[in-house]
Amino acid sequence: MPAPLQGPPLPKRVAVSVDPTQTGVNPVVAEAVQRAGRLLEEAGYTVEAVDPPDFFAIFEDWFKIIRAEAPYYSTPLIQQYGDDRLRKLHANDMKDAPATDTYQYMEALARRTGWIRRYNIFMRDFPLLLHPVSSELPLEHSHDRDDAESLNWMRRIMVPCYTLAVLGLPAISVPTGLSGGLPTGVQIVGPRFREDILLEAAAVIEAGCPMETPIDPRF
Repeated sequence: MPAPLQGPPLPKRVAVSVDPTQTGVNPVVAEAVQRAGRLLEEAGYTVEAVDPPDFFAIFEDWFKIIRAEAPYYSTPLIQQYGDDRLRKLHANDMKDAPATDTYQYMEALARRTGWIRRYNIFMRDFPLLLHPVSSELPLEHSHDRDDAESLNWMRRIMVPCYTLAVLGLPAISVPTGLSGGLPTGVQIVGPRFREDILLEAAAVIEAGCPMETPIDPRF
């Protein structure tokens, strides 16, 4: 793909969505997104509160696609090479996955093509989309390995990451500080092959949200 490292100028317009899935978001997460939006606005970006289209529905189709493909691809490899924890995680992941027949699989792939086109059009008006990485604060280590219910809940709060995987759009996560010792952050999404404008916007947010050094610099 002959994509240049620096693309043509685009409007500095940002769609900010505090709750893109419309399922609720932790107030600390919401404040992080709003803070990042203010920093971009101060740097000369035009910032508007706009929710992206069909965000949660795209995630649901991601699950259908994964459910149809996993038995033929990832499951055999996990059974062969994975440890007990990974096998348990995968089993829990498939436990609540809806059964997907061939027709449903094809329909989900067809909708994916339509959504990609819709987001390409959306990003003509808003080349940048700012939203949470997760609707909740970071989880405890190995939370996804506890049981099927914990994994299902984790999947729900991480919808922004899964949706972008379906669309194939570039994105970057940027830290915004700490809350109660836990890191907060936001995610910026851009058009295909325009990582350059993502990095520019991320640099603005990073400069306005200095992070504490995680280690003692004397060692």
